[in-house]
Order: sequence, then structure tokens, then C-alpha cells
Amino acid sequence: MAWPRVCRPPELGGLGFVDLQRFGDALRMRWLWLKRTEESRPWQLLPDDRDPVVEALFHVSTFMELGDGRKALSWEDRWLQGKGLA
Repeated sequence: MAWPRVCRPPELGGLGFVDLQRFGDALRMRWLWLKRTEESRPWQLLPDDRDPVVEALFHVSTFMELGDGRKALSWEDRWLQGKGLA
């Protein structure tokens, strides 16, 4: 049986299993978001191994408003007409 079919909800003919790869990617993207938005988290300064795919998904799905410029990454963030300088 194909894994994507197994991960479908039962209403759509699957078994409702969680796709752990996608779930883990979503969790790592959330950590990247929380690292940007909430500096008071206790794990904020821990080193992280960034997966290039997760980081690319994060950058594609978010954009930055510059404001005072303290949190924006001018090279990576999409702030110039929806695009980053990179």
C-alpha cells in the first residue's frame, strides 16, 4: 500500500496515520517562527541543525515587514516587493 494513501483521513479512504516527515517539517518551521517572534523562550539560544528544505519552505511561506529592522534578515527575508536580496 502506498504511504500517501495510508496517511489520508479515513473519510477519504485512508487509515488516518500521521505522515511523520511532514509533521516534523511543520514542527521545525514552527520553531523557526517562534525563534523569530518570541525571544523569551528558554530554548532560544540552543544551536539548531537547519534542514535546507525546511528553511526554504519557511522562507517561501513567510515575509517580513521591516519596521525598525532589528529582526529582519536583509539578505534572506522577503521584504523587497515580496523578494529577498538573495
